[in-house]
Amino acid sequence: MTRFQKAILVFAFMFAVTSTAGAMTAGQWEKPDPESKAWFLLGMIEDWGAMSDLRIILKQRFPAEVDIELSPWELYVNPILSCLSKRKMPGDQLVGLVDKYVKDHPNAWDKSMISVAAVAVRKACEEDGSLGDK
Repeated sequence: MTRFQKAILVFAFMFAVTSTAGAMTAGQWEKPDPESKAWFLLGMIEDWGAMSDLRIILKQRFPAEVDIELSPWELYVNPILSCLSKRKMPGDQLVGLVDKYVKDHPNAWDKSMISVAAVAVRKACEEDGSLGDK
């Protein structure tokens, strides 16, 4: 197995591991305590950054084999990461923001908590003008 193939295998494994957190739906969001919610959200944000970092590393290490541009997901979450970096939002504030969004959007209760949280945070960033895609 080449180093490139091993790197792709690691990338696939990371995606499989991080995507299992999406098994929680927004309708189940009320169950965990606030500290667990904060760890969930902070882990989710960390995973977003790690996925983008891995794409950059693969492209630098294997330029001939890797022709990867930003994925649609990265185009969506990278501005959120930039916003969160600017705002330096503490975990309890992040939980409160997501709690409010989930409560106000019962039509999203059957959706993955990761996607609902992404929408909630992105909307907050858009509303205060700190979204990093401008």
